[in-house]
Amino acid sequence: MNIDTVTDAMLQRVAHANRTEDTDVVQALLEAGHTAWCEGLAEMKMRVTDECEGADDTALRARCRDNDLELEADLTRTQVISELGFAEWESSPAALAYSELVDRASRLGVTLVDEVFE
Repeated sequence: MNIDTVTDAMLQRVAHANRTEDTDVVQALLEAGHTAWCEGLAEMKMRVTDECEGADDTALRARCRDNDLELEADLTRTQVISELGFAEWESSPAALAYSELVDRASRLGVTLVDEVFE
């Protein structure tokens, strides 16, 4: 699944969740959204890894700076690229839409794990 497909599906889930009060429906949307979030993250990490393959350290540091990513000095290049992929995913429209879905679910008392709200 590519990131554009994940984004479109996530936006549809958010719209559906915002139109219903049925917690079972929202639970299903949240579960599907979580799966798509994980798939999107994996896709983004692969994309960033491919894009950074030929980049020198200066270009990699610049890309990290562009993403406001401050990293520990002892990370390996592979770890830096992984962190960069996660940072870019977190700011993607799909990940932001998923956050909206989680917020909507939370307002209805729906979570991915069994919790008791008092």
